[in-house]
Amino acid sequence: MGKIVLELQNDTMDDTKKVSYLLTKALVIARKLQLEDFANWCNKELEGYDHKDEKPSYRKINLIYKAWNPYRGFIPVVIQDKKFQETISEQDVDRSIHEIEEYASMSETTLKFSINPELQRIFSEMGNLQFEITAFVGRGQYIRICQQIRKLILDWTIELEKEGILGDDLEFTTTEKEKAKDEIHNYGTMIFGNVTKSDFKSEISHSFNEDSSGASIEEIRSLLDQIVQIKDKSGVDSSELATINSTLEALQLEIEQKVPNPSKVSSLFLSMKSIFENAAGSVIASGIIYEINRLFPV
Repeated sequence: MGKIVLELQNDTMDDTKKVSYLLTKALVIARKLQLEDFANWCNKELEGYDHKDEKPSYRKINLIYKAWNPYRGFIPVVIQDKKFQETISEQDVDRSIHEIEEYASMSETTLKFSINPELQRIFSEMGNLQFEITAFVGRGQYIRICQQIRKLILDWTIELEKEGILGDDLEFTTTEKEKAKDEIHNYGTMIFGNVTKSDFKSEISHSFNEDSSGASIEEIRSLLDQIVQIKDKSGVDSSELATINSTLEALQLEIEQKVPNPSKVSSLFLSMKSIFENAAGSVIASGIIYEINRLFPV
């Protein structure tokens, strides 16, 4: 009988073996060894990530936006607001590995994707034009994701081999299972702790995430800081700015509570969003609206 861990190790170095196949095989081994961290990661990669999940850093891609001019074809979209540009240019890929492999295997070097209606509206208001906007992604970025996953599986099998955990076919001895729990678990936590930062979230963040749209306390604080810094340049009039200031104060007080009220936080942000919507044509206001919609979709 073959040593299943060594088989998987060899498979990772065979480019003809799909990453989805490697993940399936790794999932079986992880389940047999009761390594739940690694098994959960395999499942996420195979099935895709939920929008509330933090995504591994290797699943980030960069996008370029272009507008379709019927007379000149695709033309570059210039975004003067640097913060807004950074926000929309980097995106987490939550799709399953099967879909990612499809993109990675396409013949085109650059892939085109439609953007959501809300972002299309923001672009239209920013540029005062009605051209359709398209996102462009280099195919190599999807290849890179596949390669990173392949390497993570290879590293994992090497750690198993170092501890003498090889398996006979799909069977592992009691000793191998105990070794896996004692020696390999920390390795798995190290990988996924670094990737998702899940081990570093506070109890407050956990309690908030369970009941909200998925926004973490860290994301909310970051957005509040951004709004405080740029609200005066957003184009809203002085009376509305006073309302925004009082809303920001109420939000700050709420998120400092031991257990923030998700409904109240969401309601305050959406109330503030309606004020910024009155500043039509403002790039800064549009950027704020986009960020609020991203954290609190309605």
